[in-house]
Amino acid sequence: SPASVPTGSDLAIIGHTGYASPGTCTVDTAGSVCSAVYVGHSGAAVGTLKITGGDITPGSGFSAIGDSARGSVLQSGGMWNGGGMNLHIGNAAGSDGTYQLTGGILTNCGTIYVGASGTGAFELGGSGSVEGSGTSTLIGHANGATGTVTQAGGTWDNNSRDLVVGNQAGSIG
Repeated sequence: SPASVPTGSDLAIIGHTGYASPGTCTVDTAGSVCSAVYVGHSGAAVGTLKITGGDITPGSGFSAIGDSARGSVLQSGGMWNGGGMNLHIGNAAGSDGTYQLTGGILTNCGTIYVGASGTGAFELGGSGSVEGSGTSTLIGHANGATGTVTQAGGTWDNNSRDLVVGNQAGSIG
């Protein structure tokens, strides 16, 4: 747990083998800015990010939920402002990432990968809202990847961008 609110040059890693795993972080105040966010970063690590209010803005590098491990984001309020950067859910082969959005907003991401090279799941419900990804949403991107999106409520506005299911040969979406 950091001693202060992160700044734009900080890399937020939640759940990293050898440091703090399992790791949990809760965002409930405005002004959380960092260079990128990795939830479940390596090896057998497990990470959980809870966004209950306020906002988080990773603004200079892509963010990964389940980078090379297992990670989850549980968002019930507040805002994830992607800062135009890509969001990878289930980033690397063998990783497992989940983004559960039941309230609040996920906005301003570059490309959203659900199952980039690993296993990714996006669950949208309640009053959650996904607002306009920058380029496209890819569900099951690379060979060996599996991506699943489940919408039981909320809204998803892809901003007239591409929605691709099963992007490459050998991927499942």
